[in-house]
Amino acid sequence: MNPQPTRFVGESPKKFFIPRSATKTRRQEIGDESGDQLMIRKYEKNVQGDWECNEEETSLPPDLQGYVFIVGALFQDEDNPLEYGTPVYTGDGMIYRLGFEQGKAFLKTRITKTPCYYADLATAGVTNQAIFEPSTEFARRNRLFSYFAAFRNGGPSRYSVLLGGRNQLNTAFLKLGDRLLVTIDAGRPYEVDPDSLELLSPVGKTSQWLGILPIVSRLISQLTGCYPFDVYSNSAHPVADLKKTTTNEFFTTNYSTGYNGVYQKPVNWLVDRLNEFMCSKSNIKDQFGRFTDLIRYQLENGKIERWRLVLTDTSPQGEPVIVEQSLHQLAITEDFIVLADIAFKMEFSQIFSPFLFGFLKFKFIPTALRAWIYSTFLSGISPLPYGIIYIVKRSDLDKYPSCTTSEQPTLLPAKRVILPREISHFAADYANPNGKITLHVGHSNGWDVTECLTACDRAIPSKPRFRLDP
Repeated sequence: MNPQPTRFVGESPKKFFIPRSATKTRRQEIGDESGDQLMIRKYEKNVQGDWECNEEETSLPPDLQGYVFIVGALFQDEDNPLEYGTPVYTGDGMIYRLGFEQGKAFLKTRITKTPCYYADLATAGVTNQAIFEPSTEFARRNRLFSYFAAFRNGGPSRYSVLLGGRNQLNTAFLKLGDRLLVTIDAGRPYEVDPDSLELLSPVGKTSQWLGILPIVSRLISQLTGCYPFDVYSNSAHPVADLKKTTTNEFFTTNYSTGYNGVYQKPVNWLVDRLNEFMCSKSNIKDQFGRFTDLIRYQLENGKIERWRLVLTDTSPQGEPVIVEQSLHQLAITEDFIVLADIAFKMEFSQIFSPFLFGFLKFKFIPTALRAWIYSTFLSGISPLPYGIIYIVKRSDLDKYPSCTTSEQPTLLPAKRVILPREISHFAADYANPNGKITLHVGHSNGWDVTECLTACDRAIPSKPRFRLDP
């Protein structure tokens, strides 16, 4: 019997349908040097006027030439179910290259294997249950170490208490001439070989980047002697001006929102005051408060230039730019660099929940108690009901000297603009006639992409489900 298509409650299956899964992935890498050749079939209308896939293989138009690059997140393990509370966009990055040559199509895929990928393999264990079960020989021999060192999914990140965060490189690309970068919000971008799809090198050294919560990484490294995979917040969509510059340079950010979780305002206030009192005259690397830095990176020589952003529209002027959500995307115009604080939060209550509240997986915990703990300590932080844009004049980059992490920060003015709606992705017109900036913004009002269903969520009684499965 042919399966019936999944459909919304009360909707005719002939109108449209939702598949059982639109996010199925496969961890197995496919394709040799050039990729695996794909079978090409053509959709044609039958006598009833419906579209059907022709069983006979055909070819593509000979003038269809080139490559399409796609990157997305994989699930963590084919042999085990998804870890507790894992969003669909948390997972190792998989690069897909679809090529068109001489009327044929080829597909090649590779996982983005950063150094932390191999540390994750070594310490791997089944963590979707309350009891940690080692999966590798190393983890079995070093059970206690692996229990604390194993990476666990928490919201939009994968984190280890002892080793740091995973740089999963699963979000976007940046093309610079014949060079290609792959990115993520919580890790250094990497250059990738467009032919082999293997990672070549990260953008900058670890000494040139600042961690998302410096006080935590510094404390753990002092206690354990090592913290190899610090988490670096930057923009998953960096920008380059291919019209004005001749060098392979691009702009991104390096910033810390501070602590995002329960009691975040008093915690961040205390940390900022301690930083001002203890480290106000120290170099950047020794400070541990919240910060927002604009980064310019040159691929040819690996040089990183850094400016600390301050506001020009406050009284007194010079207050630091503090990101409240995420600088997920930048845009560049002829005269300006535009940074958007969008509705996408890295919530520490999600990141650390597998370590602090893993006991909630035990079945003997009453559902009501579980729900209370979640609602009190792990509830999502509502996105801001407005969007914040920061604008930097490109001419100021020549006026104000840059700095490095071994120096005191040099300040760069930024103008703040408040939009009356939440911001998702956006684009900017390159031209600035009469100094005006034109933005094309996607608004995500009332939507938080960091939220996902948990075991404590319950359906609305009148709407037990959103679709009917046969």
